[in-house]
Amino acid sequence: MISKIALPLALFLNCVLAGFAAAPSPATQTVSSNQLVHPWKYIYYPSLKYEGTNFLTFLVSPNDGRNLRLDITTYSVKPPAMLKKGNVSARLHRANGEVLDIEQKNRGLFEHAIGVSTGMSLDGGMDFSILALFPWSTNALEESWFEVHIGQECYWVEVPYGFDQDPKNVSLQSIAGGPPTNAPAMKQLGGHDHVVHWEHVQYDLGNLPGGWNVSLNQSNPFYASSEVILYREHWPDRSLFTPRTAVRLVDADGSVRNGFCCDIHLVDDGMRRSDTFHLGGSDDKTRCWSQIEISVDATNTCRTIIPSSLYKYCHGHGYEPIRQP
Repeated sequence: MISKIALPLALFLNCVLAGFAAAPSPATQTVSSNQLVHPWKYIYYPSLKYEGTNFLTFLVSPNDGRNLRLDITTYSVKPPAMLKKGNVSARLHRANGEVLDIEQKNRGLFEHAIGVSTGMSLDGGMDFSILALFPWSTNALEESWFEVHIGQECYWVEVPYGFDQDPKNVSLQSIAGGPPTNAPAMKQLGGHDHVVHWEHVQYDLGNLPGGWNVSLNQSNPFYASSEVILYREHWPDRSLFTPRTAVRLVDADGSVRNGFCCDIHLVDDGMRRSDTFHLGGSDDKTRCWSQIEISVDATNTCRTIIPSSLYKYCHGHGYEPIRQP
Protein backbone atom coordinates (compact mmCIF):
# COMPACT_ATOMS: atom_id res chain seq x y z
CA MET A 1 0.00 0.00 0.00
CA ILE A 2 2.79 2.41 0.84
CA SER A 3 4.62 2.00 -2.43
CA LYS A 4 1.41 2.64 -4.41
CA ILE A 5 0.40 5.76 -2.47
CA ALA A 6 3.44 7.47 -1.06
CA LEU A 7 6.19 6.83 -3.59
CA PRO A 8 4.65 8.30 -6.79
CA LEU A 9 3.68 11.45 -4.92
CA ALA A 10 7.11 11.67 -3.30
CA LEU A 11 8.70 11.55 -6.74
CA PHE A 12 6.44 14.35 -7.97
CA LEU A 13 7.26 16.49 -4.94
CA ASN A 14 10.95 15.95 -5.62
CA CYS A 15 10.35 17.78 -8.91
CA VAL A 16 8.58 20.57 -7.05
CA LEU A 17 11.51 20.98 -4.66
CA ALA A 18 14.57 20.70 -6.88
CA GLY A 19 14.18 18.31 -9.79
CA PHE A 20 15.33 14.74 -10.00
CA ALA A 21 18.75 13.91 -8.58
CA ALA A 22 21.36 12.05 -10.57
CA ALA A 23 21.29 8.29 -10.10
CA PRO A 24 23.84 7.00 -7.56
CA SER A 25 26.83 5.02 -8.70
CA PRO A 26 26.49 1.22 -8.60
CA ALA A 27 29.44 1.17 -6.23
CA THR A 28 29.83 3.10 -3.01
CA GLN A 29 31.57 6.43 -3.64
CA THR A 30 34.66 7.08 -1.56
CA VAL A 31 34.91 10.59 -0.11
CA SER A 32 38.07 10.09 1.92
CA SER A 33 39.91 7.30 3.66
CA ASN A 34 37.39 7.25 6.53
CA GLN A 35 34.21 8.75 5.09
CA LEU A 36 31.71 7.38 2.56
CA VAL A 37 28.50 8.29 0.81
CA HIS A 38 25.43 6.49 2.15
CA PRO A 39 23.15 6.18 -0.93
CA TRP A 40 19.81 5.30 0.66
CA LYS A 41 16.61 6.41 -1.05
CA TYR A 42 13.56 5.78 1.15
CA ILE A 43 12.49 4.36 4.51
CA TYR A 44 9.12 2.62 4.19
CA TYR A 45 6.43 2.14 6.86
CA PRO A 46 3.17 0.13 7.04
CA SER A 47 -0.07 1.78 5.91
CA LEU A 48 -2.38 2.83 8.72
CA LYS A 49 -6.07 3.57 9.08
CA TYR A 50 -7.06 7.06 10.21
CA GLU A 51 -10.50 7.38 11.84
CA GLY A 52 -11.60 4.20 10.07
CA THR A 53 -11.80 5.63 6.55
CA ASN A 54 -8.54 7.21 5.33
CA PHE A 55 -5.33 5.36 4.65
CA LEU A 56 -2.34 7.16 6.12
CA THR A 57 1.26 6.56 5.04
CA PHE A 58 4.65 7.90 6.07
CA LEU A 59 7.76 7.96 3.90
CA VAL A 60 11.23 9.19 4.97
CA SER A 61 13.96 10.22 2.52
CA PRO A 62 17.22 12.23 2.41
CA ASN A 63 15.62 14.76 -0.01
CA ASP A 64 18.55 14.46 -2.42
CA GLY A 65 20.94 14.94 0.51
CA ARG A 66 19.63 18.39 1.51
CA ASN A 67 17.73 17.51 4.70
CA LEU A 68 15.77 14.79 6.49
CA ARG A 69 12.33 14.66 4.90
CA LEU A 70 9.05 13.15 6.09
CA ASP A 71 6.14 12.77 3.65
CA ILE A 72 2.69 12.40 5.26
CA THR A 73 0.25 11.09 2.65
CA THR A 74 -3.40 10.10 2.34
CA TYR A 75 -5.82 9.35 -0.49
CA SER A 76 -8.90 11.52 -0.96
CA VAL A 77 -11.35 12.76 -3.59
CA LYS A 78 -10.92 16.34 -2.33
CA PRO A 79 -8.30 18.09 -0.16
CA PRO A 80 -8.47 16.07 3.07
CA ALA A 81 -9.50 17.76 6.30
CA MET A 82 -7.05 15.55 8.19
CA LEU A 83 -4.10 17.36 6.55
CA LYS A 84 -5.48 20.88 6.69
CA LYS A 85 -3.51 23.68 8.33
CA GLY A 86 -3.89 23.60 12.12
CA ASN A 87 -4.93 19.94 12.30
CA VAL A 88 -1.46 18.47 11.85
CA SER A 89 1.96 19.14 13.39
CA ALA A 90 5.36 17.46 13.28
CA ARG A 91 8.53 17.56 15.37
CA LEU A 92 11.76 15.56 15.37
CA HIS A 93 13.05 13.94 18.58
CA ARG A 94 16.69 12.92 18.83
CA ALA A 95 18.27 10.39 21.16
CA ASN A 96 19.90 13.09 23.33
CA GLY A 97 16.49 14.63 24.11
CA GLU A 98 16.75 17.46 21.58
CA VAL A 99 13.41 18.34 19.94
CA LEU A 100 13.30 20.21 16.62
CA ASP A 101 10.41 22.01 14.95
CA ILE A 102 10.09 22.50 11.20
CA GLU A 103 12.17 25.45 10.04
CA GLN A 104 10.14 28.53 9.18
CA LYS A 105 11.43 28.61 5.59
CA ASN A 106 9.92 25.16 5.02
CA ARG A 107 6.53 25.78 6.65
CA GLY A 108 4.74 26.34 3.33
CA LEU A 109 5.37 22.77 2.15
CA PHE A 110 3.91 21.47 5.43
CA GLU A 111 0.87 23.70 5.80
CA HIS A 112 -0.65 23.08 2.37
CA ALA A 113 -1.34 19.59 1.01
CA ILE A 114 -0.31 18.91 -2.58
CA GLY A 115 -2.42 16.46 -4.58
CA VAL A 116 -1.26 14.24 -7.44
CA SER A 117 -3.46 11.93 -9.53
CA THR A 118 -2.05 8.53 -10.43
CA GLY A 119 -4.39 8.31 -13.44
CA MET A 120 -5.74 4.95 -12.22
CA SER A 121 -8.44 6.15 -9.83
CA LEU A 122 -12.07 5.29 -10.63
CA ASP A 123 -13.53 7.80 -8.17
CA GLY A 124 -11.43 10.80 -9.19
CA GLY A 125 -9.37 10.71 -6.01
CA MET A 126 -5.76 11.75 -5.60
CA ASP A 127 -2.83 11.22 -3.28
CA PHE A 128 -2.44 14.28 -1.03
CA SER A 129 0.78 14.89 0.86
CA ILE A 130 2.49 17.41 3.12
CA LEU A 131 6.24 17.60 3.71
CA ALA A 132 8.14 18.08 6.95
CA LEU A 133 11.81 19.02 6.45
CA PHE A 134 14.45 19.00 9.21
CA PRO A 135 18.19 19.74 9.24
CA TRP A 136 20.69 16.90 9.51
CA SER A 137 21.98 15.95 12.93
CA THR A 138 25.66 15.76 13.78
CA ASN A 139 25.23 12.37 15.46
CA ALA A 140 26.92 9.37 13.88
CA LEU A 141 24.82 6.35 14.87
CA GLU A 142 21.81 7.46 16.91
CA GLU A 143 18.12 6.78 16.33
CA SER A 144 15.47 9.49 16.11
CA TRP A 145 11.67 9.76 16.06
CA PHE A 146 9.13 11.97 14.32
CA GLU A 147 6.24 13.06 16.53
CA VAL A 148 3.26 13.67 14.23
CA HIS A 149 -0.08 14.92 15.55
CA ILE A 150 -3.16 14.59 13.33
CA GLY A 151 -6.28 15.68 15.16
CA GLN A 152 -6.33 13.80 18.47
CA GLU A 153 -3.97 11.08 17.26
CA CYS A 154 -0.20 11.09 17.76
CA TYR A 155 2.13 8.99 15.60
CA TRP A 156 5.70 8.21 16.66
CA VAL A 157 7.53 7.44 13.41
CA GLU A 158 10.79 5.57 13.98
CA VAL A 159 14.02 6.43 12.14
CA PRO A 160 16.71 3.72 12.56
CA TYR A 161 20.12 4.83 13.73
CA GLY A 162 22.50 5.96 11.02
CA PHE A 163 19.88 7.84 8.98
CA ASP A 164 19.59 11.19 10.79
CA GLN A 165 22.82 12.53 9.32
CA ASP A 166 24.12 13.93 6.05
CA PRO A 167 24.40 10.89 3.72
CA LYS A 168 27.16 12.60 1.73
CA ASN A 169 29.47 12.79 4.74
CA VAL A 170 29.23 9.58 6.78
CA SER A 171 31.85 8.87 9.43
CA LEU A 172 32.80 5.21 9.82
CA GLN A 173 33.44 5.49 13.56
CA SER A 174 31.81 2.75 15.66
CA ILE A 175 30.16 3.36 19.03
CA ALA A 176 29.18 1.07 21.90
CA GLY A 177 25.50 1.99 21.76
CA GLY A 178 23.72 -1.36 21.75
CA PRO A 179 20.15 -1.73 20.45
CA PRO A 180 18.09 1.44 19.85
CA THR A 181 15.80 2.93 22.46
CA ASN A 182 12.79 5.23 22.38
CA ALA A 183 12.86 9.01 22.62
CA PRO A 184 12.73 10.36 26.21
CA ALA A 185 9.26 11.79 25.46
CA MET A 186 7.98 8.26 24.77
CA LYS A 187 8.42 6.90 28.30
CA GLN A 188 4.66 6.63 28.74
CA LEU A 189 2.15 6.67 25.93
CA GLY A 190 -1.63 6.88 26.00
CA GLY A 191 -4.49 5.47 23.95
CA HIS A 192 -4.11 8.06 21.17
CA ASP A 193 -0.38 7.32 20.68
CA HIS A 194 0.70 5.03 17.84
CA VAL A 195 4.24 3.68 17.44
CA VAL A 196 5.12 3.31 13.73
CA HIS A 197 8.13 1.05 13.12
CA TRP A 198 9.96 1.11 9.80
CA GLU A 199 9.54 -1.85 7.42
CA HIS A 200 12.50 -1.62 5.07
CA VAL A 201 15.05 0.79 3.60
CA GLN A 202 15.47 1.04 -0.16
CA TYR A 203 18.81 1.53 -1.92
CA ASP A 204 19.10 2.18 -5.66
CA LEU A 205 22.41 0.62 -6.70
CA GLY A 206 22.32 1.68 -10.33
CA ASN A 207 22.75 -0.09 -13.67
CA LEU A 208 24.91 -3.05 -14.62
CA PRO A 209 26.04 -4.36 -18.03
CA GLY A 210 23.31 -6.30 -19.79
CA GLY A 211 20.60 -3.75 -19.02
CA TRP A 212 19.99 -4.74 -15.40
CA ASN A 213 19.05 -2.19 -12.76
CA VAL A 214 19.65 -3.34 -9.18
CA SER A 215 17.97 -2.11 -6.02
CA LEU A 216 18.04 -3.41 -2.45
CA ASN A 217 15.27 -3.51 0.15
CA GLN A 218 16.92 -4.11 3.53
CA SER A 219 14.82 -5.06 6.57
CA ASN A 220 15.65 -6.13 10.11
CA PRO A 221 12.56 -7.04 12.21
CA PHE A 222 14.75 -9.36 14.32
CA TYR A 223 16.99 -11.13 11.83
CA ALA A 224 18.18 -9.24 8.76
CA SER A 225 16.77 -9.85 5.30
CA SER A 226 18.00 -8.53 1.94
CA GLU A 227 15.60 -8.36 -1.00
CA VAL A 228 17.42 -7.83 -4.30
CA ILE A 229 15.25 -6.40 -7.08
CA LEU A 230 16.44 -6.93 -10.65
CA TYR A 231 14.76 -4.68 -13.23
CA ARG A 232 14.98 -4.86 -16.99
CA GLU A 233 12.55 -3.45 -19.54
CA HIS A 234 13.11 -6.17 -22.16
CA TRP A 235 13.24 -9.57 -20.48
CA PRO A 236 11.66 -12.12 -22.84
CA ASP A 237 12.43 -15.36 -20.96
CA ARG A 238 11.71 -14.01 -17.43
CA SER A 239 13.97 -16.65 -15.92
CA LEU A 240 14.03 -17.43 -12.22
CA PHE A 241 17.65 -18.54 -12.30
CA THR A 242 19.36 -16.37 -14.92
CA PRO A 243 21.09 -14.23 -13.92
CA ARG A 244 22.20 -15.74 -10.62
CA THR A 245 22.46 -13.40 -7.65
CA ALA A 246 24.30 -13.65 -4.33
CA VAL A 247 24.50 -11.44 -1.25
CA ARG A 248 27.16 -11.17 1.41
CA LEU A 249 27.74 -8.85 4.35
CA VAL A 250 31.27 -7.64 5.10
CA ASP A 251 31.15 -6.53 8.74
CA ALA A 252 33.18 -3.72 10.26
CA ASP A 253 35.52 -6.23 11.93
CA GLY A 254 36.29 -7.84 8.56
CA SER A 255 34.14 -10.93 9.06
CA VAL A 256 32.05 -12.08 6.10
CA ARG A 257 28.51 -13.45 6.27
CA ASN A 258 27.01 -15.05 3.18
CA GLY A 259 23.29 -14.61 2.64
CA PHE A 260 21.05 -17.67 2.33
CA CYS A 261 18.59 -17.42 -0.58
CA CYS A 262 15.11 -18.27 0.68
CA ASP A 263 12.83 -16.93 -2.06
CA ILE A 264 12.89 -16.06 -5.77
CA HIS A 265 9.80 -14.84 -7.57
CA LEU A 266 8.80 -12.85 -10.62
CA VAL A 267 6.93 -9.60 -10.09
CA ASP A 268 3.61 -9.21 -11.92
CA ASP A 269 4.74 -6.22 -13.99
CA GLY A 270 6.90 -8.53 -16.11
CA MET A 271 10.04 -6.44 -15.71
CA ARG A 272 11.27 -7.27 -12.21
CA ARG A 273 12.48 -10.25 -10.22
CA SER A 274 12.76 -10.41 -6.44
CA ASP A 275 15.50 -12.51 -4.78
CA THR A 276 15.39 -12.60 -0.96
CA PHE A 277 18.34 -13.59 1.25
CA HIS A 278 18.50 -14.13 5.01
CA LEU A 279 21.65 -12.84 6.70
CA GLY A 280 21.19 -14.35 10.14
CA GLY A 281 21.97 -12.16 13.13
CA SER A 282 24.66 -10.98 15.53
CA ASP A 283 24.02 -9.96 19.15
CA ASP A 284 27.09 -7.74 19.24
CA LYS A 285 26.34 -4.46 21.08
CA THR A 286 28.58 -2.29 18.89
CA ARG A 287 26.95 0.11 16.44
CA CYS A 288 28.98 0.28 13.25
CA TRP A 289 29.00 0.59 9.45
CA SER A 290 29.40 -2.42 7.20
CA GLN A 291 29.09 -3.25 3.52
CA ILE A 292 26.50 -5.22 1.56
CA GLU A 293 27.78 -6.80 -1.65
CA ILE A 294 25.37 -8.04 -4.33
CA SER A 295 26.79 -10.06 -7.20
CA VAL A 296 24.92 -10.69 -10.44
CA ASP A 297 26.12 -13.70 -12.47
CA ALA A 298 29.34 -13.63 -10.39
CA THR A 299 30.79 -11.09 -12.80
CA ASN A 300 29.19 -7.81 -11.71
CA THR A 301 29.05 -6.53 -8.15
CA CYS A 302 27.11 -3.71 -6.51
CA ARG A 303 28.11 -2.43 -3.09
CA THR A 304 26.69 -0.09 -0.49
CA ILE A 305 27.49 0.74 3.09
CA ILE A 306 24.72 0.19 5.65
CA PRO A 307 24.51 0.91 9.40
CA SER A 308 24.23 -2.05 11.77
CA SER A 309 20.65 -1.02 12.59
CA LEU A 310 19.79 -2.81 9.34
CA TYR A 311 21.36 -6.17 10.14
CA LYS A 312 22.33 -6.77 13.80
CA TYR A 313 19.96 -8.83 15.92
CA CYS A 314 17.38 -6.62 17.69
CA HIS A 315 19.09 -3.42 16.46
CA GLY A 316 16.27 -2.64 14.06
CA HIS A 317 13.60 -1.28 16.41
CA GLY A 318 13.35 0.53 19.72
CA TYR A 319 11.81 -1.15 22.72
CA GLU A 320 8.03 -0.87 23.01
CA PRO A 321 7.15 2.06 25.32
CA ILE A 322 5.14 1.70 28.52
CA ARG A 323 1.50 2.62 28.00
CA GLN A 324 -0.66 4.34 30.53
CA PRO A 325 -3.64 2.26 31.71
